[in-house]
Amino acid sequence: MIPTSRIYRLVKEWSQKPKRVIKEGFQTNPDFHQVAQCEQLKAWQRTQQAHYQAALNPKTQSIHYVIHQVSGFASDDQIRKITYEAILACEYWHASAKPHHLILPIKTGQILQQDFQEFLQGKLLHCHLPLGYLGIGLTQVTAEDQEGLLQQAIIQLRRLGILIYLFEFEGLPIQLKLLETGCISAVQMIAAHWRDAPKNPERHSSLKELARIAKDYELPIICGGIDLIKDRDWAEQLNADHVYGKIIKPAMTASQITRLFTIPSAHTTIVEKP
Repeated sequence: MIPTSRIYRLVKEWSQKPKRVIKEGFQTNPDFHQVAQCEQLKAWQRTQQAHYQAALNPKTQSIHYVIHQVSGFASDDQIRKITYEAILACEYWHASAKPHHLILPIKTGQILQQDFQEFLQGKLLHCHLPLGYLGIGLTQVTAEDQEGLLQQAIIQLRRLGILIYLFEFEGLPIQLKLLETGCISAVQMIAAHWRDAPKNPERHSSLKELARIAKDYELPIICGGIDLIKDRDWAEQLNADHVYGKIIKPAMTASQITRLFTIPSAHTTIVEKP
């Protein structure tokens, strides 16, 4: 570069420029950002809890139901919290354009509580879920003296757009009466209760009779707790419509469930996004 060149002049002027001091602008309250991030973190953590099991069709491997895992020792407050999480999960799937039917297993005694019915009504009336996306699986349906109260509770739940499923189906008289009312959408049978059926002729015949009753009422059969290879064989012999368990699909988070979607074709199959 010669002193008279244009590049020399530009470099010299640039090197002689005074240094600029960048001052920090107005700072907002850091607590506000921490609160917002905390709420976002809590919302994200709710979708990261592995509480959901996908029930697959053994023939097409398509997903139709999602079962929410609920502890049998959950208190009333915990059941309300789990129910609220289930509603949020349904809204999350619906907003993701991948809606699934979520079944929430709840004890019959908790369903009969008026406080729980009012809590469920208040939550559902303030959400935008279509009818039928949230279902309740009735467990421990054994007391015949509560038949009238149970039917009234089922009517109230169905008015809210909640589908009713009969869990732990064993052919008890009160369970058969519920099937006669036509308010049950599907029956569920636990593999652990019937593992001895292949070796016990009496239990095997009882199992076949329960399957025949479900087919007579045109109800799908959901087999749960498929944790062993022989459980899968038992479900195939039973001709179950949907199965779920550890060897079918492990427990998943709400966001992982959205990675399972069906292709709109004659035979839908599950596809996992890479």
